[in-house]
Amino acid sequence: MTSELIRRKVPAVSIPPVVIFRLRNNRITKCFDEPLIRILKEGYLPVLYGDMVIDTRLGGSVLSGDQITTYLAKTMKAKKAIFVSDVRGVLDGQNKVIPVIHRGNIKELKKYIKESGNIDVTGGMLGKVTEILRSGVHAVITDPRGLRNALEGKEKVGTTILPSR
Repeated sequence: MTSELIRRKVPAVSIPPVVIFRLRNNRITKCFDEPLIRILKEGYLPVLYGDMVIDTRLGGSVLSGDQITTYLAKTMKAKKAIFVSDVRGVLDGQNKVIPVIHRGNIKELKKYIKESGNIDVTGGMLGKVTEILRSGVHAVITDPRGLRNALEGKEKVGTTILPSR
């Protein structure tokens, strides 16, 4: 990811999550955000990713990129978090994008949301949606083609996940 951003002239810097985060029982308890803030102030884009980190209860745990994103969005008071996936959004039983997910409809929609077909210890798309709803962050899930529209706040870019409803 970082090399692709650099190839496209984005000044990206990869940061191992183990130096930024501490967990307890698989949940973030501490974020040493000074390196992130410094990198941003210097004009670089910090790139974080899911990885093994220190867990004060379990020794080590997988910290998902989804939990990192929602945690930072919440603590840094972002208007929304944008997740880019290999599909246009969360798909229903007919492979159509579910336009909006919220606490009021998730129970009904869970039957359509599948775990990843690839190896994904954090639960694939269902894990992503569950983490976003748990965090209370307004989020959008889209594919690379929808990213620009999502950044510009345009409608119909994938699936919107609302923090309440």
